[in-house]
Amino acid sequence: MIPSVGTALSGLQAATQRVGVAAQNIANASTPGYAVLSTRQVSDANGGVIVDVQSGAAVPDQNSVDVANELVGMMTASYDFRANLKTIKITDNMQKSLLDILS
Repeated sequence: MIPSVGTALSGLQAATQRVGVAAQNIANASTPGYAVLSTRQVSDANGGVIVDVQSGAAVPDQNSVDVANELVGMMTASYDFRANLKTIKITDNMQKSLLDILS
């Protein structure tokens, strides 16, 4: 596999996971004592990225989810998803052009 495609695929997976964590936090925003999940994107040893999900401390009888912050995180993850998808499309077009040149 071409390294750029592998890196972009890991970015797609990371963005998907970040959206899932944000959605889970939003869904549990009114749940008292819910331990908010947070994500941290880190480099993978093989190239690409992975998402480290961490659980915060539960706060009994309080709403500890910042819904606006979670929505911004979802929007950022969607932009990351689109950028990685564009990388895959461009790599595919470059391969097609190379094959056309070689044939």
